[in-house]
Amino acid sequence: MYLYNIFVIFLAVFKLNCICSPPNVTVNLIWEQHNKYRKQAGMPELSLSKKLSKDCEDYAQHLVTLNIPDQELFWLDRQIVFNISNYVPDLGDHIAYPFSDKNKKYYTESICEFKTISCVRHWYYGGNGEYSRAQLFHESSSLADKYTAIVWRSSKKLGVGIVQKNSAKNNGRKILVVRYSPPGNVVGKYKENIPANVFEDDELEVETTTESKACEKKSYIFSKVLIFLTLTLATLFFKIVVVHH
Repeated sequence: MYLYNIFVIFLAVFKLNCICSPPNVTVNLIWEQHNKYRKQAGMPELSLSKKLSKDCEDYAQHLVTLNIPDQELFWLDRQIVFNISNYVPDLGDHIAYPFSDKNKKYYTESICEFKTISCVRHWYYGGNGEYSRAQLFHESSSLADKYTAIVWRSSKKLGVGIVQKNSAKNNGRKILVVRYSPPGNVVGKYKENIPANVFEDDELEVETTTESKACEKKSYIFSKVLIFLTLTLATLFFKIVVVHH
């Protein structure tokens, strides 16, 4: 019975961790997030380009060599619990990282630093508000540029590169480089490429990604195993009691 209790505790902890932990930030997760937000904005999906992604990864490796000071993590990435129901954007941005193509001749580029939570959600929700404000006051905003890059209608391909920032520090920080082609944020082309404001508060929910779906499936399987073991051991215990009486 003692071993059984240990096994039950192990399953409970594993299940809780599976449900509460954010999904690993991968190239495919970044791609899924982009297409989720583009769909919400009524824009066509982006295809994932291996060539663009390789170039993004190479440039991210180059950025590592620049030894840029650690940037302040976005609000979501500073939370201990993975819960964004009360998300309020801090409107920060990581502008210390230089762009590889400042003139946006071949692609639009977005760069950030993160630990466990993808920057894409911050770019979309925070950038949406900044874009509205920038239009109202005729100002420019790097965070607004990241939002418009995500939803730019004529962009067709996406490149994603993720590298560890400093393996010596081992602090979990990573650099994310994202590129869009054809390039967006073209002066004079905003009206035909940017949707009307579609931001809704009820969209602030935990991402349903391939990783989170797999996690839910795993949690479901463990629940069934736990129920089976409980019933089996209960039956054995009942038989033992009957035999001894």
